[in-house]
Amino acid sequence: MSEYYFVTTLLPELRIGDTSELAGEEFEFTLEQNLTERDLHKITILRRHVDIENIRLFWQGAPLEPGGNFDEKAIEANLLTRKGLPQYVFDYMKKYEESRERLSHFGELLSAYFEQETKENRGFVRAWLQFELTSRLIFVTLRSKSLGRTLPAPVTSEVPENDSFGFPLEQKEELPPHPLELYRPLQAIFESNRSNPLALHHALLQWKFDHIEEMCGPNPFHVNRIFSYVLRLILAEKWLRLDKKKGLQFVEKVGIA
Repeated sequence: MSEYYFVTTLLPELRIGDTSELAGEEFEFTLEQNLTERDLHKITILRRHVDIENIRLFWQGAPLEPGGNFDEKAIEANLLTRKGLPQYVFDYMKKYEESRERLSHFGELLSAYFEQETKENRGFVRAWLQFELTSRLIFVTLRSKSLGRTLPAPVTSEVPENDSFGFPLEQKEELPPHPLELYRPLQAIFESNRSNPLALHHALLQWKFDHIEEMCGPNPFHVNRIFSYVLRLILAEKWLRLDKKKGLQFVEKVGIA
């Protein structure tokens, strides 16, 4: 069990809508100087979901989101040299050689991230991966049903419809590590804010933010508190960059950022 008495005492309180007092280069330096290589690697996995989303933005020619492991130049170099990223990224690129195809089937790459990293990780990292994936699947289902659309094939192939909520809550291979009751607020959040994309996005971010904070457990010095802070910092900064236009785009994408 990794405990970091010095680092955790430096972490300021985080809130959605506020700028963190510890972010950027100072935060990165603190992590690099104090965490073990093993724990730093786990942070790389947690941030990798931003990298995967940024790959899509790079192929679209859009600005990248901060919070990942790589900036735009590094993303470009890694994709060009086929280095610095997991093999499943390069397998996907080999399968779909044209940018249009890569963007059209991008859900497959996102699914590969969750599937592969869930298999290879344990503890907090695995619990968060399963929480994030389950949340995304539920939101996709709610959004699809509200529009009278059929669920996308990748979703219906990954999860069965098998519970009283009326939407999929588990992967075939394994139940999520949280009680299914945890996800019930998503339906109320969606129904209450469906006509206001910006409010919907904020409510979803806040719900995820609160749960990730709970995931770190009671020990104030455990490494899980640092993992939780990294993820919550990404969410807090995401809201600060959000505007009404992006809120509309968020809902149209049918997913949770």
